[in-house]
Amino acid sequence: MSIVMDKPDPIRIKEISEYIIKSMLARSYPVVDATHFFKKYAKDGKPEHQFSHALKIMTEGGLLRIDTTKKPFSVTFVLLDDDGTVKMHHMIDDDYESETFGSMFNDPYEGPKKRVHCYRHIMNDEKAKIPDCEKCKLETNSMICMKHGNILSKCDVCKIESQLLKNLTPKEDAQKTITAILAEYKKNYWSFEK
Repeated sequence: MSIVMDKPDPIRIKEISEYIIKSMLARSYPVVDATHFFKKYAKDGKPEHQFSHALKIMTEGGLLRIDTTKKPFSVTFVLLDDDGTVKMHHMIDDDYESETFGSMFNDPYEGPKKRVHCYRHIMNDEKAKIPDCEKCKLETNSMICMKHGNILSKCDVCKIESQLLKNLTPKEDAQKTITAILAEYKKNYWSFEK
């Protein structure tokens, strides 16, 4: 028995696609639990046909990948960049005491350059991390500065820029500065309108 799908409705497909993409871009992270979308676009417990058409168009068009094995979610949507790779997520060094305060660094979702986390020592600051911990070393070495492609903790340019930023930013205004940097980043890298 085959399922008879409703004819594609371009207006409804555009509406659904834009909602999904805009809500993912609003999170500034390339992966999102898809449960919300499946519930939003369900009829009688089954995906609305126009939702299915929208997913087909977005996946075939290289905008979205659907993963069913990633944890902690059973189904995730993964936002893709123009070249078909997962859209890059970046993080910012928001520790005012750090030598690289205000610097953006790569945080790939997957692949050989995926950032390593040492969960055993993650709550410790850099100075408190255990020097002989191999995972801490890998974590530090996988933090690559966005602007220059260097290991963040060893990037002299980022350190100079950070010091200049601190000269202009009193400690009590650090969070406002971080928020402003992230807003600019989001506009340039995570905007639906760009």
